This record gives sequence, C-alpha cells and structure tokens, in this order.
Amino acid sequence: MVYQQLEYQRLLQKRSLEILIAIDAFCKNNDIRYFLIGGSLLGAVRHKGFIPWDDDIDVGMLRKDYLKFIELWNNKNEKFDLLVANDHNDYPYPLAKVSDRNSRIEEWITDKSDKYHLGIYVDIFPFDFVDDNEKDRKKRLQKIRFWNVLQWHSKFANVKNPKGTSKVKNGILLIEKFAIYLVQKTLGRKKVINGVYNAVPKVATEKVGNYVSRYGLVRETYPVEFAKNLVDQNFEKSKFPIFSEFDKALVIQYGSDYMTPPEDIMANQHHGFISLEIDGKVYIKDGKILGEN
Repeated sequence: MVYQQLEYQRLLQKRSLEILIAIDAFCKNNDIRYFLIGGSLLGAVRHKGFIPWDDDIDVGMLRKDYLKFIELWNNKNEKFDLLVANDHNDYPYPLAKVSDRNSRIEEWITDKSDKYHLGIYVDIFPFDFVDDNEKDRKKRLQKIRFWNVLQWHSKFANVKNPKGTSKVKNGILLIEKFAIYLVQKTLGRKKVINGVYNAVPKVATEKVGNYVSRYGLVRETYPVEFAKNLVDQNFEKSKFPIFSEFDKALVIQYGSDYMTPPEDIMANQHHGFISLEIDGKVYIKDGKILGEN
C-alpha cells in the first residue's frame, strides 16, 4: 500500500527535520550525545527517513546529557524554543521539547490559557538507569508513574478527556483526574516536577530506560552500551546518530518483523492534534483536517 501524504504532514515533517538539524548542530558544538528512538529510529532504518504517516521526531539522551542540554540551550540565541517544566511555568509534559515559533499546535492536554507556546516540536526523552532486579524495577516504575501523572495534570484546565470518550468512562476519568489535580496542588509543582528525577536510580546499572515513555519501560529498556555506542544513519538526506545495535533495539520495541510495514495503515490519521497552524495557515481545527479530500 502506498501512503498518500497530506500537505500538512509534508510541512510538519519538513519543519520537524529543521528542528532536528538544529538540535544535532547544538549537540555537536557542546559535546552532547543523543540518539533517535521509537518511530524515528524505525523510520531511519526502514525508510531512511520519516515513516510516511509519522508526524513527529523522538530523540533520547542519557540523563547527564539531557541536563547539560537544558542548561546550555538559550532560547534567545537559538532559532527554536526549548520547553521544559519548572516551577515558574505551566508546561505539563515530563519531557523536554524543542518547539518551532512559526507554528502552533493544540493537543488534548493543552489549553488556550497556557502560558507557553507549543509549535511543531521534537521530543527529547531522558534515559535513566534501570534496576537489575525485576521486583525493584516494578516498584520504582509505579512510583515514577505516580509523579508523571501528577505533572500531566498540573492545572485545572488539564482535568479533561479526549473527545469521543463514553459518558460513563468520561465521568469516572474526570473524577480520577480531579483527585490527581488536587494531590498535585497539595504537594506543590516543584516537588512534582522533581519527583521523577528523585525516584530514578542514581547508581549505575547495566541497563537504561525511558521512564516517561507510553510503553512504561517494557519496550524501551536497553543495555547502557546501546546509548554509548552510536553510528550515523541516513535520515531524509541528512545523517543522525542511532544505536549501533539498532537491530536488537528495534526487535525489543517492535518485534522481529519490524522491517515489514503494517498492512492496515490508518490513512490521514494525525497525532491527536486539536488544531494545527503552520506559518499562519490553519490545517487542523477542532480536530478536523481542513482543505483535504
């Protein structure tokens, strides 16, 4: 099956690539190691670029590089803005994003009252050490999930559900999310933001993982050497770092048949955007794609 891209998808991928190129240059200039992960790693290996229907880029960094990146990036000196949660803003994500200034995205978790500007972005995930003991690993993951959920619900406007949620489920979830919001307010934003970092192992272990992944470590835990031994891989006529053991990493996350694209592709499906504006033109409004047949 040949996937027919829409105009907004082509523009979104192009802008995302521009952000990645800027991140790559910044990391090289500052001796910061990063690597493509998730669908971006899969796209690099299988398609030598974006998965045709993908609309974002994900990169990972070991925690020390992640903190160095945040410390050194200066929005005044760069073409794109670094978004990261702190106790002075209302950014709700437990990961960093480098965001474009000339586009605007609204996701279900965002709100018009947000004080930060979310444009087309590249996600930057911190990778932390993972306990060798499975029992310890599960206990720690539960604790970290608790802090992640609290950060997602950092303000009352986040107490909502995606459209299409059934009435009964919607009511139950709203009660749960309101309770989470109250806990977050009681503990204080600074403690919530620091919760994940304080909970991850500080002593080096044999594996590292993405604690804020939607997969919950199950499919994004790798030997620490994967993150240290990198090779450059072609991606949309540029080259970016990936694990030298990319095959093993992709089998862990996607299975042994990862080189075979799925037969049933949800055509024209986007990244849960409520709205998308690029260079002043609106492409998605109220969750609906505009101007495409």
